[in-house]
Amino acid sequence: METEQKLYDYFDGLDIAHDTFEHAPAMTAEDLHDPRTNALDFPVKNLFLRDKKKQNYWLVTVHLYSDPVDLKALRHVLEAKGNLSFGNADDLMDMLGVTPGSVTPYALLNDTEKRVRFILDDRARSAKSISGHPMRNDKTTTVSMDDFDKFCAAIEHEQQLMTLPLKKGA
Repeated sequence: METEQKLYDYFDGLDIAHDTFEHAPAMTAEDLHDPRTNALDFPVKNLFLRDKKKQNYWLVTVHLYSDPVDLKALRHVLEAKGNLSFGNADDLMDMLGVTPGSVTPYALLNDTEKRVRFILDDRARSAKSISGHPMRNDKTTTVSMDDFDKFCAAIEHEQQLMTLPLKKGA
């Protein structure tokens, strides 16, 4: 599995400019209280989801400060087989090579078998950059959206842009 340094090396090999800052470990989006995240264009929170039959997996990436995703409504949009739930730590490590709290779209680099469908909040398209953990939850790395597209193309991982159903005011 690719690690933080391998991610940076991969970015460098693609001429992708990246900027990283350290912060206190954040197991959840709510744990990230670093004021520098307020200045980021599209800081992310990520949901590693599976369907009831454990046959389909998704990485859903939304803006850090968005309302919660409505998983019941999303289930129908994704045409999931049964209810959606969070994938377990073993599947997360096996498929994306990260531990809980370190989920990031950059971990798609480790999904060489393309078992995880990547769903990106369509509001990201209006952003100039995207920021996520670099395979560990005590740092945040930012790349431009154009470079993020280049990254996804290089690892041959499709981005599915979607207007995500949110629980307003939850």
